[in-house]
Amino acid sequence: MKSLVGLDSVTTQNRPDEAFTSMRPAHVYANVTPGQHIELVAALHGPWRVAARIVIILLSASGMSAPEIAELLHHEPVTVRRWIARHTREGLAGLPDRPRSGRPRLGSPRLGQRIHTLLQTPKAWTTARLWRAARRPEMSLRTFYRRLREQASWRRPRLIAKGDPDHDTTCATIAARIAALPAGSVVLAEDKTHLDLLPRVRSCWMPTGLRYRILTPGSNIRRTVHGAINLATGAWHHHVSVKNVSVVFCYFLQTLLDSYPDAPVIAVICDNGSTHHSAITRRWLAQHPRLQVIEGAKYSPQDNPVERVWAGLKHHIANTAPATMAARIRQATPTSVAEPPSRTSPPPRPGPAPGYPKVSDRSFGLVLSFDTPQVPGRRRRAFRTSSVLCGATAVVTGHSPAVSLFQVRSIARARAAISVDLSDPCLLRRRTRRSSNIAAAELPSS
Repeated sequence: MKSLVGLDSVTTQNRPDEAFTSMRPAHVYANVTPGQHIELVAALHGPWRVAARIVIILLSASGMSAPEIAELLHHEPVTVRRWIARHTREGLAGLPDRPRSGRPRLGSPRLGQRIHTLLQTPKAWTTARLWRAARRPEMSLRTFYRRLREQASWRRPRLIAKGDPDHDTTCATIAARIAALPAGSVVLAEDKTHLDLLPRVRSCWMPTGLRYRILTPGSNIRRTVHGAINLATGAWHHHVSVKNVSVVFCYFLQTLLDSYPDAPVIAVICDNGSTHHSAITRRWLAQHPRLQVIEGAKYSPQDNPVERVWAGLKHHIANTAPATMAARIRQATPTSVAEPPSRTSPPPRPGPAPGYPKVSDRSFGLVLSFDTPQVPGRRRRAFRTSSVLCGATAVVTGHSPAVSLFQVRSIARARAAISVDLSDPCLLRRRTRRSSNIAAAELPSS
C-alpha cells in the first residue's frame, strides 16, 4: 500500500508486505526571515559567542573540517582553528573572553600631571577654569571633572599667619620683665574680640535632606568685647563697648586697676594692636604708673590664653540669629557661674588657635604648670599647657605662696561670664526697655 504524500510509511513486523500510514511529518524546516537570520548570527557572535565556541569544538570532534564549521557558523576558518587550538591548550576555561583594556581614556596620558602642576599655584580653581588652563582638552566638563577628582579635592583654604621672626626673643624679654616684678604683683593676659549681629555659620550635623536656614539681619551691628584673665588665679575680667578705640581700652585698664587696689604692679600682656600703643594710651599709662602694658610677639595668638575664651564663645553663638544686638549680648551672657565639680579634674588640653597648627607649652614665654591634687583611685600627674582656658570654660586655679607664680595646687572649672557694664560712658546712650522677667537692668539697644 502506498503512503500518502508527506507521511512516513511504516512496515509491520508480522506482515512485511503490508504497511500502515503514520501521522508524523517526514521533515521540519525553520522559516527564518532575513532579519531574523541576521539577528541569530549577531547573537551567535555576540552574547552567545561562548556557546558558539563550544559548538565549534563539538562539530570538530564529530569530524567536520574547519572550513565546513566556518561556513555553517558564519566564521572565518582561521577563527575556527584558533578556538580549537585554544581548547586544546587550556580546555573549557580558555573559551571565555580574556580581560581587555577597553576604550582608551580621553585626553593625553599626561593630563593628570598637568592638572597637578596647575593646582600647585593657589587660585580660586573651578572645573571650567582648570579646563581652560589645561589647554581645553577634547572632553566634556563631566569627564574632565572625573580626571580632576583623581588629583584634587574640593576644600576651603586655611588662613595662617606669617609669624614673628623675633618670637623667642620677645617671649624671653617678657619672662624677664615678669620675673623682675615686686612681690604681690598681678599678671594678666588681655585680648579683644567682636560680637556681630550677623550670624556666624559653621558646619554641624543636620537631618538628612534638610539644610538649616539662618536669617540674616540685613545690616550688621558690631560690639567689641575686651577680656583679661589672671594667669595665677584664673579670675576673668571683661568689658563690652561699641567700638574698639583707645578711650575704651583705657577704660578697661582702669577697671583692672580698680579690681586689684592692693597690687603694687599690674602687668597686662596683650598683642600689638594700635590702641595698645596709641598716644592716648601712652598718656594714660604715664598718669597710672602702677599698670604696665607689655606687648607680646607679633602674629602669635597661640600664646594668649584669652583666645580660647573667644573660640568657645563664637562656637556657642554660631548658627543663631537673634533679632537685636541686645539679644546677642544676652546670648553670650551666662545667667550664673557654674559651681566647681565635687571632684577635681585636670584642666582640659586646649586645641590650636584658629589658623595655627599647634599650641606650644608656653604662654608669652611663661611656663604654666598645673599639678592635680591626689584623687582616690588615680595616680597623681602633672599637666603642662599653654592656656588655662578651653572654649568658654575658665580653669580657676588657686595660688599657693609656697610655689612659684605659675605653679598651682588646686583646679576647678567655672564658666567665663560676659556681661555689660551699664556705667560705661562709651556705650551708646540709647537704651531699650526690657521687662523684669527678661532682665533686671536696661541693656544697650541695637
